[in-house]
Amino acid sequence: MDMKSNLAKAKGLGAARNGTKVWWMQRLTSIALIPIMVWFVVMVMKVTRSDNLSGIIDSPFNIVMLLLLTIVGLYHATLGMIEVLEDYVHCKVAKFILLTLLKFLSFFTAVFSLTAILVFHLTIFTSK
Repeated sequence: MDMKSNLAKAKGLGAARNGTKVWWMQRLTSIALIPIMVWFVVMVMKVTRSDNLSGIIDSPFNIVMLLLLTIVGLYHATLGMIEVLEDYVHCKVAKFILLTLLKFLSFFTAVFSLTAILVFHLTIFTSK
C-alpha cells in the first residue's frame, strides 16, 4: 500500500520537469514577436516600394530588429516543434533522434542566418 499523498505523488512528474518555464517562454516569445512582425511587414512594404534593400538594412535599428526577429522567431519555432515532437512521437528512440536533429537544425539555421545578416550589413557598410 502506498502511503504518499496525492500531492507527493504528483510532484516531480513530467517529461522535462520544466513545463511551466517552457509555457511562459512560448507566451513571452509570441508577445515579443508581435511588434517585431509589425516592423517586419512595414519594412517589406518599404522594400517593395523603393527596391532599395541596402538603404533599409543600413540603419542600426533595422539590423537589431532583424537580428531579434531571427533569434526570437527561431527560438519560438523550436519551442513549438519540441512540444509537438514530445506530444505526438511515442517511440523513445525516434523522439530522441528527432529532438536532436531539430536542435541541431535550429542552431545551424540561427548561426547561418545571423552570419548572413551581419555579412550583408558589413558589405553595405564597407562599400560606402
